[in-house]
Amino acid sequence: MPFDKQIWLNSNTAIQLWELSEAPVDLLPWLTLTPDEKIQLENITNEKRQTEFLATRILLRKIFPEESISYNSVGAPYLSNPELFISVAHSRKYVCLMHSKYPCGVDIETIESKALRIAKRFLGESEIQFISDEYPARDATLLWSSKESLYKLLKKQGIEFSKQLLIHGFSNDGQRRIEASIITEHAYTNHELVYELMGDQVLTWVVDKKNECYAHG
Repeated sequence: MPFDKQIWLNSNTAIQLWELSEAPVDLLPWLTLTPDEKIQLENITNEKRQTEFLATRILLRKIFPEESISYNSVGAPYLSNPELFISVAHSRKYVCLMHSKYPCGVDIETIESKALRIAKRFLGESEIQFISDEYPARDATLLWSSKESLYKLLKKQGIEFSKQLLIHGFSNDGQRRIEASIITEHAYTNHELVYELMGDQVLTWVVDKKNECYAHG
């Protein structure tokens, strides 16, 4: 079954995961596309991207049957209802859709050595210490995913990951939480991320219940 998992964080916030195991033709019967969605799908030539497009909208309609996804000027997804927020992520294995009544960001990544190879590009000197000798690829991927979630929460172009999206530390109470900050010319805000390890996948998310992300303009 393609639908894999649903994580309800509270009555207003959830993360849904769809395992990418079908071709686009297999997903079409699950969904009635709007005219705009049909045009968007026709303009996607890559089969995996087509599958991601369809799976994302199937997940959306499971929760909000009447909604469709639009994109703002920086390419961030949003819904017509201004009281609902969404974030979308893809990995090699999954499509992930998060919704909340608060601004949010979600990311999912496949654990691999790429993040480790480019770690110095997106991490500051103080953050390198969070990459352990025992699980370097996993830790680097987790750090990258965390910053991707912050970036999706911020929805702002021109952000330098190594200097403006900062990871301060990990919780030691078994809750799998990450303390982080966003720094821009307008504000300095603190945020708490949560992560989950699922085999070779890293899932991270952040919910901004205080709407602090708006301080960044």
